[in-house]
This record gives sequence, structure tokens and C-alpha cells, in this order.
Amino acid sequence: NNNNSTITYNEFDWKLQTPSGTVLDSSFAETNPLNSGDLVAGGTASGNVCFTDPGTSGNYVGIYKPDPFNATRGIWLFPLS
Repeated sequence: NNNNSTITYNEFDWKLQTPSGTVLDSSFAETNPLNSGDLVAGGTASGNVCFTDPGTSGNYVGIYKPDPFNATRGIWLFPLS
């Protein structure tokens, strides 16, 4: 948490954009799920967030957006082959 205040988090704050532009919702992880909770300033959380495999290779975008009323989000770009 890079904020100065506590934030809430859960595995449904995550989305995956496929190479074709489709945005997928996360699904439940059976092993070590992220779950949900409150995270104090400077704190960390870990766990798995899973998505249904769209079966295509290309450039994917991982999106973390915890607050639907705030434009702040985290973006990760990664290629899958």
C-alpha cells in the first residue's frame, strides 16, 4: 500500500484485458487466494488472483482498480506466448 491511509482490497479488484481488448473478471483461486481485508499504509498482501484462460497468446494487461469512484489504478503489461 503506497497510500498514506488504510485501503481495502479483494480479489475482485482485479481485471485482465486480453490482446483483443476483452476485459475479464477474476475468478476464485483454489490455492492461496488473495481473499480480502484492510491494508495499512506501507503494508503488503499476497495471494493468487485467477482468470479463465482465453487461449490466445499476445500482450495482456493486468488491471488493479480498488475504488470504482476513483480513477487511480495499477497497470501491468505482460506478453504470453
